[in-house]
Amino acid sequence: MMKSSMLLLSVLFLSAFSCQDELAQKDVPEPVVAGLAATFPEASQVEWEKEGDNYEAEFMLNSLEHEALLNASGSVLKYKHELAVPDLPEAVAAAIQQHYPDRQISDPEKLHQEDQMYYQVELENESEEIKLVFAENGQEQKEAVYWD
Repeated sequence: MMKSSMLLLSVLFLSAFSCQDELAQKDVPEPVVAGLAATFPEASQVEWEKEGDNYEAEFMLNSLEHEALLNASGSVLKYKHELAVPDLPEAVAAAIQQHYPDRQISDPEKLHQEDQMYYQVELENESEEIKLVFAENGQEQKEAVYWD
Protein backbone atom coordinates (compact mmCIF):
# COMPACT_ATOMS: atom_id res chain seq x y z
CA MET A 1 0.00 0.00 0.00
CA MET A 2 2.82 2.38 0.89
CA LYS A 3 4.60 1.71 -2.43
CA SER A 4 1.38 2.36 -4.36
CA SER A 5 0.82 5.63 -2.52
CA MET A 6 4.37 6.80 -3.17
CA LEU A 7 4.12 5.86 -6.85
CA LEU A 8 0.82 7.73 -7.20
CA LEU A 9 2.25 10.80 -5.47
CA SER A 10 5.33 10.71 -7.72
CA VAL A 11 3.21 10.51 -10.87
CA LEU A 12 0.95 13.35 -9.72
CA PHE A 13 3.96 15.49 -8.78
CA LEU A 14 5.65 14.97 -12.15
CA SER A 15 2.40 15.58 -14.04
CA ALA A 16 1.83 18.84 -12.23
CA PHE A 17 5.27 20.16 -13.06
CA SER A 18 5.45 18.91 -16.64
CA CYS A 19 2.45 21.06 -17.64
CA GLN A 20 3.17 23.95 -15.30
CA ASP A 21 4.24 26.45 -17.94
CA GLU A 22 1.74 25.62 -20.71
CA LEU A 23 -0.88 28.30 -21.28
CA ALA A 24 -4.19 28.46 -23.09
CA GLN A 25 -4.26 31.35 -25.57
CA LYS A 26 -6.93 33.08 -23.45
CA ASP A 27 -4.34 33.25 -20.64
CA VAL A 28 -1.70 34.96 -22.79
CA PRO A 29 -1.72 38.79 -22.58
CA GLU A 30 -3.33 40.46 -25.61
CA PRO A 31 -0.17 42.43 -26.57
CA VAL A 32 1.76 39.14 -26.79
CA VAL A 33 -0.87 37.45 -28.98
CA ALA A 34 -1.06 40.59 -31.14
CA GLY A 35 2.74 40.75 -31.43
CA LEU A 36 2.89 37.19 -32.72
CA ALA A 37 0.02 37.81 -35.17
CA ALA A 38 1.69 40.98 -36.48
CA THR A 39 5.03 39.25 -37.05
CA PHE A 40 3.69 35.89 -38.23
CA PRO A 41 0.16 36.53 -39.59
CA GLU A 42 -0.07 33.08 -41.20
CA ALA A 43 0.89 31.16 -38.02
CA SER A 44 -1.37 28.22 -37.20
CA GLN A 45 -1.64 25.61 -34.46
CA VAL A 46 -0.17 28.03 -31.92
CA GLU A 47 0.75 26.65 -28.50
CA TRP A 48 1.92 28.91 -25.68
CA GLU A 49 4.29 28.50 -22.72
CA LYS A 50 5.45 30.94 -20.07
CA GLU A 51 9.25 31.27 -19.96
CA GLY A 52 10.19 33.45 -16.99
CA ASP A 53 8.85 36.93 -17.80
CA ASN A 54 8.48 36.03 -21.49
CA TYR A 55 6.16 33.92 -23.62
CA GLU A 56 7.16 31.20 -26.06
CA ALA A 57 4.91 30.36 -28.99
CA GLU A 58 5.28 27.12 -30.94
CA PHE A 59 3.44 27.19 -34.26
CA MET A 60 3.29 26.00 -37.84
CA LEU A 61 4.09 28.32 -40.75
CA ASN A 62 4.60 27.23 -44.36
CA SER A 63 4.53 23.59 -43.21
CA LEU A 64 7.52 24.20 -40.90
CA GLU A 65 7.66 24.14 -37.12
CA HIS A 66 8.53 27.55 -35.66
CA GLU A 67 9.15 28.91 -32.17
CA ALA A 68 9.18 32.54 -31.11
CA LEU A 69 10.05 34.15 -27.79
CA LEU A 70 8.14 37.36 -27.05
CA ASN A 71 8.28 39.76 -24.13
CA ALA A 72 5.17 40.89 -22.25
CA SER A 73 4.72 43.90 -24.56
CA GLY A 74 4.60 41.63 -27.63
CA SER A 75 8.05 42.28 -29.07
CA VAL A 76 9.69 39.24 -30.68
CA LEU A 77 13.03 38.66 -28.96
CA LYS A 78 14.07 35.73 -31.14
CA TYR A 79 12.57 33.07 -33.35
CA LYS A 80 13.62 29.88 -35.08
CA HIS A 81 12.34 27.30 -37.52
CA GLU A 82 13.26 23.81 -38.51
CA LEU A 83 15.49 23.28 -41.49
CA ALA A 84 16.37 20.30 -43.68
CA VAL A 85 20.03 19.25 -43.48
CA PRO A 86 20.62 20.01 -47.21
CA ASP A 87 19.37 23.55 -46.58
CA LEU A 88 22.22 24.38 -44.19
CA PRO A 89 24.62 26.93 -45.69
CA GLU A 90 27.52 25.26 -47.45
CA ALA A 91 30.02 26.90 -45.06
CA VAL A 92 28.20 25.48 -42.01
CA ALA A 93 28.03 21.98 -43.49
CA ALA A 94 31.73 22.15 -44.43
CA ALA A 95 32.75 23.29 -40.92
CA ILE A 96 30.80 20.45 -39.34
CA GLN A 97 32.35 17.92 -41.72
CA GLN A 98 35.84 19.28 -41.02
CA HIS A 99 35.63 19.55 -37.22
CA TYR A 100 33.10 16.82 -36.39
CA PRO A 101 33.50 14.18 -39.12
CA ASP A 102 32.33 11.33 -36.88
CA ARG A 103 28.95 12.93 -36.09
CA GLN A 104 25.60 13.01 -37.81
CA ILE A 105 23.61 16.25 -38.06
CA SER A 106 20.13 16.18 -36.60
CA ASP A 107 17.47 18.80 -35.91
CA PRO A 108 19.04 21.75 -37.77
CA GLU A 109 17.32 25.07 -37.15
CA LYS A 110 17.68 28.61 -38.42
CA LEU A 111 17.71 31.07 -35.51
CA HIS A 112 17.05 34.81 -35.80
CA GLN A 113 18.19 36.80 -32.78
CA GLU A 114 19.11 40.48 -32.34
CA ASP A 115 19.31 41.13 -36.10
CA GLN A 116 21.66 38.16 -36.46
CA MET A 117 21.06 34.84 -38.15
CA TYR A 118 22.48 31.62 -36.75
CA TYR A 119 22.21 27.92 -37.48
CA GLN A 120 21.94 25.55 -34.58
CA VAL A 121 22.42 21.82 -34.90
CA GLU A 122 22.57 18.71 -32.81
CA LEU A 123 25.52 16.49 -33.68
CA GLU A 124 25.26 12.86 -32.67
CA ASN A 125 27.50 9.85 -32.57
CA GLU A 126 26.99 6.47 -30.92
CA SER A 127 27.70 7.70 -27.41
CA GLU A 128 26.64 11.35 -27.13
CA GLU A 129 24.93 14.37 -28.57
CA ILE A 130 26.30 17.91 -28.67
CA LYS A 131 24.41 21.09 -29.50
CA LEU A 132 26.23 23.83 -31.40
CA VAL A 133 25.50 27.22 -32.95
CA PHE A 134 27.13 28.48 -36.17
CA ALA A 135 27.15 31.76 -38.06
CA GLU A 136 26.22 31.62 -41.74
CA ASN A 137 29.94 31.75 -42.63
CA GLY A 138 30.58 28.47 -40.80
CA GLN A 139 32.19 29.96 -37.69
CA GLU A 140 31.17 28.15 -34.52
CA GLN A 141 29.56 30.66 -32.15
CA LYS A 142 30.75 29.50 -28.73
CA GLU A 143 29.32 32.60 -27.03
CA ALA A 144 25.86 32.03 -28.54
CA VAL A 145 23.53 29.93 -26.42
CA TYR A 146 21.75 27.01 -28.08
CA TRP A 147 18.00 27.60 -27.78
CA ASP A 148 16.18 24.36 -26.98
